Amino acid sequence: SPGDAGRAVPRHGGGPAGVSAPAAEGRAPSHDCPLCPRLVAYRLANRAKEPGWHNGPVPCWGQDDARLMVLGGPGDEALARSLKDSAGRRFIDLAGKVDLLTAFACLKRARLFIGNDSGAMHLAAAAGVPTIGLFGPSDERLYAPWGPDTRVVRGPRGFAAIKASDPGFGQMICHMMDLPVETVVAAAKDLLKATAPRDARDA
Repeated sequence: SPGDAGRAVPRHGGGPAGVSAPAAEGRAPSHDCPLCPRLVAYRLANRAKEPGWHNGPVPCWGQDDARLMVLGGPGDEALARSLKDSAGRRFIDLAGKVDLLTAFACLKRARLFIGNDSGAMHLAAAAGVPTIGLFGPSDERLYAPWGPDTRVVRGPRGFAAIKASDPGFGQMICHMMDLPVETVVAAAKDLLKATAPRDARDA
């Protein structure tokens, strides 16, 4: 964050990826960024167990010719670049490169948006894109995306439980780590099916 410039700080909640990056230097983290040990250990174990999963936590899914578009604000460029190691498909990196109007126009062409509680999530919902909001240390009763084609996904802990364990949200932990990727993928598949053209649903 801007107030933390000059030292390495974890960037678990605000950017496009749950990895860490030196704030001041602006260097892209390696694909084995050591600043989040639990994430590194998880990735290494999964890579050894399932080498065909393109460094991801679940098998590849969706259309083979699908493209992955990543949005983010200024300062998120290095984090977005680190995703290319695990994308396993065509990658459109717009982090820090477009203004809000351009981002909105790009989102209008998307088939699905998945992201944390953020401005981009609300922009996607406003654009009419099927939207999945990932929630942890924010309250979906107040900040859920609006619209008929939106869903909220969180881990086993509700907002009240997270706030009780970390009232000021000051712990150097990621409250999103207990949201299983499989849960997100299942929600994504369900929403894609629910919003598919009728002839595709009946096929």
